[in-house]
Amino acid sequence: MRVCSGKFERATNYYHVRQDKGIRFSNATAFMAQDRETVDEAWPGDIVGLYDTGNLKIGDTLTEGEKMLYTGIPSFSPEIFKEVLNKDAMKTKQLEKGLLQLMEEGVAQLFTYELGNRKVVGVVGHCNLKLFSFD
Repeated sequence: MRVCSGKFERATNYYHVRQDKGIRFSNATAFMAQDRETVDEAWPGDIVGLYDTGNLKIGDTLTEGEKMLYTGIPSFSPEIFKEVLNKDAMKTKQLEKGLLQLMEEGVAQLFTYELGNRKVVGVVGHCNLKLFSFD
């Protein structure tokens, strides 16, 4: 999470705007290479690692109670397209899970051809899609 304004304090209740509920982080962490350190407070511009069980998505807003509403993160039309081929049918679930995580993080967009269920990943800039190879 990037602190945009105000002050972040560990173990404080925050309002999760998209889910319209309170949320609290007791394990806020700062990362420097392989070192990790518990963060008690953070200021605008600081990056804080938060343990999340799937509640947060890119673009979410946490406030001290205000119900702020943003129009969202800008999205761009993909320029590069690559078909995803599953080389090992026994790992289909892992591939689906990995693709879902990428899409949720906003890294890429997934297109599926109705005939044959072929999957194509679209990205804005160059990326190495070797990630999807199960050699």
